[in-house]
Amino acid sequence: MACTRTALTVAVVAGLAACSPDVDGARSNQSAMSPEAYATALEAFGLTEQNDRVSWAALDSEGGVFRFTEFTLTDEDGVLNVDTFTFERPELSDDGPVFDGLVFDGGQISFDEGTARFDRFSVTDAGPAVAESFAALVQGRDAIVDEDNPSDQGFGGFSVSNLQVDATTEEGNPLTMSLVAMEAERFDGEALDRFRLDTLSLETTNANKDVVTVSLAAVELDGFGGNIVGMANAQPFARGLNIGEAYERFLVSELLVNSAGLRVTMPELRGDTSTRSDDAVAATLSMPELVISANPDGGATGAQVATGLNQAGFEALHFSLQSTTVYDAAEDRVRTEGENALVLRDGFRLSVDQDFSGVAAYAEAYADWLAKAPEGETSPPADVLALLALNRFVIELEDEALLDNLFASMAAERGMSPEAMRAQASGLVAFASLLASDYADRALIQTAQGALMGFVASGGTLTIAVEPEGPLEMSRFSDGTLPSDVGVSITHSPPR
Repeated sequence: MACTRTALTVAVVAGLAACSPDVDGARSNQSAMSPEAYATALEAFGLTEQNDRVSWAALDSEGGVFRFTEFTLTDEDGVLNVDTFTFERPELSDDGPVFDGLVFDGGQISFDEGTARFDRFSVTDAGPAVAESFAALVQGRDAIVDEDNPSDQGFGGFSVSNLQVDATTEEGNPLTMSLVAMEAERFDGEALDRFRLDTLSLETTNANKDVVTVSLAAVELDGFGGNIVGMANAQPFARGLNIGEAYERFLVSELLVNSAGLRVTMPELRGDTSTRSDDAVAATLSMPELVISANPDGGATGAQVATGLNQAGFEALHFSLQSTTVYDAAEDRVRTEGENALVLRDGFRLSVDQDFSGVAAYAEAYADWLAKAPEGETSPPADVLALLALNRFVIELEDEALLDNLFASMAAERGMSPEAMRAQASGLVAFASLLASDYADRALIQTAQGALMGFVASGGTLTIAVEPEGPLEMSRFSDGTLPSDVGVSITHSPPR
């Protein structure tokens, strides 16, 4: 049904005039908006005139809520068909068009590669950038967004339910994906209060037509973003320091990947933060188990991994992870505490103990520098690196039968004894030590050589420690060499 802009505007005004002006909204001035103001806002979103791009069968309005029946939006990338499109309290603000709510009920998107269907899609309390993006989509133009104002990207809520995608990949392989529900709440452009994902599954095939499946029972995330601006981009050092205020809690449960015979299962990955009596924030990370196994009959990848596991003396790899990181905002200092280890059952234990200061200052300075740096440049200058200081870093690798299994397997494959294989590996360590002599103190290289050869020969624990007398600025490492006065030690301890 075609309708001119004038006729539709008259209909909107008439419909609103018959409604009570007492409507609760997210913005304080909503109750004072006139029918003409609503009509102007609709026009700003491109929803006052049907055309080849946008159309609907009927439009009803009440109290600033507009319901479009059999709504269709056609774009160069596909066609969106919606049973009911509910648009709540659009407004033309000083920052551009905004709205309180957008709800698509009973939707389908058709595109060249397939279709996507959903029961409901909604956005509430949209910021100017989100609203402008929707207006641009309706009108078929480029969005005009202020990327320097993150708060414009915010929203009060976002959700999608019962999403089903049936498509074909660029390589011509079938792809199906289903999602029971996903929702996010209160995003201000930098921090997100709450995120939930319920039951995601995906299935496709690879180039060899082997089946690839991924499933996930749930993802829960609370308080993501924290108060440390720029942490997301503050690499290379600060990103790995696991600042407690980056999140309040998260949970990933029942991950299952089956890729051409390679199988990965992870029952749970959990992170929690808590504020202590001294106002320090403690962040814990726990992964009780992650199992990597292989089915040699499931595809080429499974066959290759099964062979590798067998050569290493494993039927499957069982990993676990536990860590606690403490951040003291008063000192701008982050350190590990207690057990911080990645463990491979019957393989190894990799433990880390670290203490850095100036973390937030470095993260913020790095983010500011990165915003102005030439495209592709990611290595910060010395004055930025100097803000981050290392107080202590110790890494321990404890052999728990991994070396025995590896050398026994390699020896059997080459017709040698395990002892001969260990001697050959020790020779390689000595050769590598010669190559490294140009990059560090010769005495340290000799110490490292002895420790590594002892580890290869008998297992035990290899410890690398950097324990300077005082805070060591990371800019000292910017030239790629290891200064001689940083307090580095490399030692070997025999098996317990």
